[in-house]
Amino acid sequence: LDEIDIEGYISQLLKIDPKITKMEMGYELVLFILMDFIPEKYVVTGQGADELFYGYRRFIDNPRLKNDTYINRLFNVTLPREKKMAEYYDKELITPYLSPGMLKIRHYITREDNIEENRNKLILREIAAKISLPEEIYNRNKTAAQYGSGINKYLLRQSDKIFRNE
Repeated sequence: LDEIDIEGYISQLLKIDPKITKMEMGYELVLFILMDFIPEKYVVTGQGADELFYGYRRFIDNPRLKNDTYINRLFNVTLPREKKMAEYYDKELITPYLSPGMLKIRHYITREDNIEENRNKLILREIAAKISLPEEIYNRNKTAAQYGSGINKYLLRQSDKIFRNE
């Protein structure tokens, strides 16, 4: 992070979406910076997997929480913003989890089939096992990109300066 002009990326991201929140900035900034460094035109993301397969920790912690709100937000806020971010770099997002076929079966993807005790996305883990992916890949604990990259720490330190109007 020391060699990257994070403030420049933040400034540009705020121009793309002036309504972006502090929380959204964390995960969107990681994608935005990555798109600048990726030479390929097409960027394949896992967008939608957490929403469809109950991958967020909050689904484990709150058994009554449904995924509809998160799916709606994904389509109405997150995806349009990310498409603009991709266009800024002349890229195109490929989102396999949001393909028409996946969306057609989304109502059959239940919470009960995806959460057991402290584990989530069980359907995806089962598919990964069946296609012989290494267990250390499909059973590892996920760390959100904004935390693993250090972006979140940076944003916490700079939050007041970045989000004066919030």
